[in-house]
Amino acid sequence: MTNAATELQQRINVAVGDLDCWLDTMRGLRGYTGPIADWWQHGFTSMGSLLDWRYEGIIAGYLHLWRRTGNGRWLAKAQWAGDDLLAGQSPTGYFAHGAAGGGPTTVSGSHVAACAAALLELALALRESRSPV
Repeated sequence: MTNAATELQQRINVAVGDLDCWLDTMRGLRGYTGPIADWWQHGFTSMGSLLDWRYEGIIAGYLHLWRRTGNGRWLAKAQWAGDDLLAGQSPTGYFAHGAAGGGPTTVSGSHVAACAAALLELALALRESRSPV
């Protein structure tokens, strides 16, 4: 690797580490928390822990890092986020504690689809991690 490529990789590693630390600070007792951009109110609203579409990105990001690095720490973080979703899922399949812009409620529609997609990707990754190479 050239010096420029090594320097770029180091900068990427620092950025990933910083983002991971930030996500850790955004974890509450019931999962990830933080502000939501509110299209209709033209601002940010802090909603507490929500089990919604953001989990798809969190889980996908951690799975991508696991696949790129082989570091089981990333898979464990993806599974931790998946556990948040499973703990908040009702018997009917909805995810409690979240709705964009409306405060905590039962999530439906695209939020359920995003959460379900994240859980399916996680299930595939967990199966992959246990299979011989």
